[in-house]
Amino acid sequence: MVLGGIGMTLSPLLYMITASTVPLIGARLLQGVAFSIASTAVTALVADISPPLRRGEAVSYFGMSNNLSMAAGPALGVLIMVSLGFTNLFIITAGIGLASLVFSFLVQEPHRIPRALPVRRPPLIERTAIFPTIVFYFFALVIGAVVTFMPLFAVQRGLGNPGLFFTVQAVVLILARNWTGQLSDRLGRGAVAVPGLLLGTVSVVLLSQATSLPMFLGAAVLYAVAFAAIQPSLMALVIDRVKPAARGVAMGTYLLAMDAGVGSGALLWGVVSDVWGYSQMYLVASAMPLAGMGLFLWVRRRTRIRAVKNAPQ
Repeated sequence: MVLGGIGMTLSPLLYMITASTVPLIGARLLQGVAFSIASTAVTALVADISPPLRRGEAVSYFGMSNNLSMAAGPALGVLIMVSLGFTNLFIITAGIGLASLVFSFLVQEPHRIPRALPVRRPPLIERTAIFPTIVFYFFALVIGAVVTFMPLFAVQRGLGNPGLFFTVQAVVLILARNWTGQLSDRLGRGAVAVPGLLLGTVSVVLLSQATSLPMFLGAAVLYAVAFAAIQPSLMALVIDRVKPAARGVAMGTYLLAMDAGVGSGALLWGVVSDVWGYSQMYLVASAMPLAGMGLFLWVRRRTRIRAVKNAPQ
């Protein structure tokens, strides 16, 4: 967390002194590495301190911080840029990074039993986290389609300000995450994740057919509820499955789903939209959560069959 905070503090300051593309890319790479380090460390810490019986709820609370920052950050950034200019914007964001760094020093980690250094290098991927990660990757492909192309689709259809979609999404996410996390603790991770994946498909189908503002914002509501059900439930499932000593690697593995899904989704759906248009693109994208749901149910069924076969007679 400290290393990530240092990088997030320095990178905005480097933006101020760059005068060409190559140094700018270098500063951006530093920020990307710092964000990866910080987000993985913070997520692993959340996994460490979450009470087992309230793990889904704890993960949901943590997710609210991301939703709040993503909802407020762009609007505040534009306001500061217009009012005070880019230089002051970067100074203020560096100050926010510094505040994060200071708070990192105040965090009390759980007591750890000293262990000898491992003989082998720790794995880059935690195998027990691969299944939930792949399931979330299918939904992250949809996130890539929404984040990248929804504003263009909204303008093309005359649906009003595209920012309303993200505003409604952020508000609903904040409201829904608490009870979806609690439901996953009471009913099980799959009991919340599977309906969430199905709802994700419904939301994207509705978005593809939106011709009015109510349909457009209705899709945003359904999409947000789906996100609130899927992401914390699968993250809690990863924590449930992994050994405490491997939580850092497991959280890093799980976070790959979002990065890979949004990045590859932007490329994939760009090709599809060029061929068939935005509406058809969203119809094709709506099949991705269904694929994730099918994988989840298939693996869970196989696991149950295996457990019955291995049970003592």
